[in-house]
Amino acid sequence: MVLSLNPYTLAMLAAGVIAGLLAGYAWQRRSRPEMLVFFWLMLAVGLWSITYGLEIGSTDFKLMKVLLAISYPGIAAVPVLWLLFAMIYCRHGDRLSPGKISLLFIIPVVTIAAVATNDFHNLFYLKVTQHASGAYRYQALQNGPLWWLNLGYSHLVVITGMLIFARRFMHAANQERRRILVFLSGAMLPFAVNIAYVAGFKPHGFIDTTPMAFVGMGVILAFAVFRINVFDVTQPALDVLFEHMPDAIFILDTQKQIVRTNLPARLLLAERGLSTDSRHGMVLTGDNIFLPVLPGETDCNIDKRFYHSIVSVVATTAGEAIGTLIVLRDISARKQAELEKELTIKQLRQALAEIKSLQGIIPICASCKKIRNDKGYWEQVEAYVSKHTDAVFTHGICPECMKSIYGSDVC
Repeated sequence: MVLSLNPYTLAMLAAGVIAGLLAGYAWQRRSRPEMLVFFWLMLAVGLWSITYGLEIGSTDFKLMKVLLAISYPGIAAVPVLWLLFAMIYCRHGDRLSPGKISLLFIIPVVTIAAVATNDFHNLFYLKVTQHASGAYRYQALQNGPLWWLNLGYSHLVVITGMLIFARRFMHAANQERRRILVFLSGAMLPFAVNIAYVAGFKPHGFIDTTPMAFVGMGVILAFAVFRINVFDVTQPALDVLFEHMPDAIFILDTQKQIVRTNLPARLLLAERGLSTDSRHGMVLTGDNIFLPVLPGETDCNIDKRFYHSIVSVVATTAGEAIGTLIVLRDISARKQAELEKELTIKQLRQALAEIKSLQGIIPICASCKKIRNDKGYWEQVEAYVSKHTDAVFTHGICPECMKSIYGSDVC
């Protein structure tokens, strides 16, 4: 009998099925970059689990070696795919270029080629023999330099992915933190089991329990996908919207401590000499109180700029206050326009107050040029105009009158 379905083989096949189901789920949503990477990650996990399960169940030495070679594309690719997934999910995908991705896969490609051609150089496995342990037949593998190179590189890449998730966790909202914890716990399980395997924990003296850990990882990720909607696009979309809102937004806890800000808010803090790296955990006390914290709407002045502030209490569905939301909208341009408008109106009113005007039809004598006032009396032009305006008359004689009165001899 070439293949036996022992408990380890069944466990590996189960892990492969779970990984395949998750890969199918991701493929349906492959338009999103992180889902496409997750598809390849689950595909690699499935390949590793299934081929290793068949290898454990096999009794044919040649078939074992073939299955080992087939499993290594999955084994070598999983760490790099995990790192790519972490970077894209944590919004660092813009740092990835085709060239950088190719560099990440250099060691995996070398590993796959070295395993496939190991019989010619023995650099990956120094020696490969078949041993027996009870009812099991297995390959006794003596690790070579390329095996240790692949192990070190794989652990380094996995740890880097975990650190990226951990850094994202520190700045994420509570809802997203649950999702990141799922990914971290899912990755920690096979990572820890693999370290135990390298340290010498090997059931029956040969079994690598790392792929078995992917059963647990698959269950965790399946729970995350189908119970807490770990790939729900709503929260990432809200995060993008929050970060790119033109208004400065501050979220405070019950101790008036800033726990989250968006980009305009961080710029406002930076202008006040507060480092953007320390924006979280800063308590608004003493001289740091520059934000309006009383609920309601008001206009305020901060650093010679005008803002319309909206302060709202954040409460649970039970009505318990858990924080404060502060939104500052810069209205400096509008305020400046309003001030200029008020100044112009004031100047116009002052000018109008200084001006008296003559309006309507003015009855004037065609002969003596006197003007009839509202009471029916006839007044001199000078008296009428002076009464109704601020004009002041000075008297002189025009050249024509001068000539008619004094004659042509007047110089």
